[in-house]
Amino acid sequence: MNPERFRLAAALPSDGGWRLELVLDRSETPPRPVVLARVPPEVARDARSLTALLRGVEQASRVEHAAILPVLGLVEAGGGLAVLSDWREGDSLRALLDAGGALPAPLAARVLLEVAGALRAIHAEGVTHGDLRAEHVHLTEDGGVLLGGLARRVIGVAGVAVDAAALARLATECLGAAGEGSPAAALARAAQAATSLGSFVEALREAGVEAATAAELATRLRQHLPADGAARAARRLALSQARQSLAPPADDRPARPAVSPPPLPGGARPPANTAPRTRPPPSRPAAAPRSGGAASAPARAEPLATLAPASMAEARLVAAVGAGLALVGLAVGYLLGR
Repeated sequence: MNPERFRLAAALPSDGGWRLELVLDRSETPPRPVVLARVPPEVARDARSLTALLRGVEQASRVEHAAILPVLGLVEAGGGLAVLSDWREGDSLRALLDAGGALPAPLAARVLLEVAGALRAIHAEGVTHGDLRAEHVHLTEDGGVLLGGLARRVIGVAGVAVDAAALARLATECLGAAGEGSPAAALARAAQAATSLGSFVEALREAGVEAATAAELATRLRQHLPADGAARAARRLALSQARQSLAPPADDRPARPAVSPPPLPGGARPPANTAPRTRPPPSRPAAAPRSGGAASAPARAEPLATLAPASMAEARLVAAVGAGLALVGLAVGYLLGR
């Protein structure tokens, strides 16, 4: 895998000969999760199949629909080719059917109508899915329905009629063995009688089953495949660990707060740029002047004018107090001597 772009988070269940991986795409900020579907060796080695794959990926990447899991393109990853697709947290329709059994008619109607709309958008771009199964219908945590698995059917011929027949089989699988006279049975008969996507949608509507809302589908998903379930919890942990591995190392040293220097006597403060002062070296006697040369001038004491104003005021105060005490002492001595 190209370490410059993709970071592996977790392996996903394989899809036939396609090995799926959940990775973080580092070409975006922040890195976002995407799915790599690695091209099977038999496809990569066959020129005709590889050409069909390239054409299918290019066409699928142009399809835009609210019920389609976007195909992002064909990329080089880890020395091989892979189809790059978007990732949304959730579970497949297959996982929901295995965990909770057949769907009530309103929920099945919602799923089937969304998938039918996605297939119509695909066919409008001159593309066919060719491998419609419950494994390729993705249910998001908020009740969304997304059709995935695009551009992976490169061996064999697929047409619009193939997708319509697959949708009818999917309807039967979603509804299960519905009792005679039930809404599910009417929906199943309508789906089986359809010969095209248009007639399929019309038959679902004529069955008189009102499609459930996204919230109702999300509730079904939470009941049978909770967010803290083993599979989703493992994916969340894997993504979190992958993100942490990409995060820049934090500075372990705690930040030192900016503290103002304490005030000096008299209220004065030292300059803001206060570097620690070192004790000056002891003064050395001036070197004897060379013959014919001028003697070096002795070091001059720092004038009082360079002292801080507060220090000058304190010095004057001390001198005044001392002078006053001296005068008092002289006066007392004079009086005692008389």
